[in-house]
Amino acid sequence: MLTVIKLGGSLYHSRQLSDCLQNILAFAENQAVVLVAGGGPFADLVRQAQQDHRVSDKTAHQMAINAMRQFALLLIDLLPDAHIFSRSDQLLPANGLSIWLPDDSQLMAADLPQNWQVTADSLSLWLAQQLNASQLILIKSCAVSSAQISDLSEHGILDAHFAKQYQQQPLPCSIIPQVEIADGLTSQICLT
Repeated sequence: MLTVIKLGGSLYHSRQLSDCLQNILAFAENQAVVLVAGGGPFADLVRQAQQDHRVSDKTAHQMAINAMRQFALLLIDLLPDAHIFSRSDQLLPANGLSIWLPDDSQLMAADLPQNWQVTADSLSLWLAQQLNASQLILIKSCAVSSAQISDLSEHGILDAHFAKQYQQQPLPCSIIPQVEIADGLTSQICLT
């Protein structure tokens, strides 16, 4: 059984980040888990650079993938026993935690829009689909008032491409709002 967990980039600033990581480690004790880092403040810098310098969407997309790598590198330092994972065709350990360092050349060749419609949300779903994961868990720092993917995209909780990516190969997806992370990974809102 393989679970992909996307850790929202906004948790970079959270005092709960350490507890969240410990809960993820505990969850990964008896199963394979791939942790996907959002872009966090690194992606915010990409957005600012695009605004300041009129960087193309394609270049901003590639920079945002590198922003995810930056947060992932930080997480690797915080979780030194985790395995490093970069390509969807790479073998994973049977259990334990792996942290995804996205390979931008593989993602740029994937059939995904190269703009802000695709963020770490859709990229984590794409990865879960590539790995035939049993589930995707998204940890978010915002309140979640709906379980409908379309509603969550409309309100900016999920990115604009997520619903389309989900329809290509549905798999069990759930969200854990940051306020629930103290309960471990048990307080999930299953998405439909």
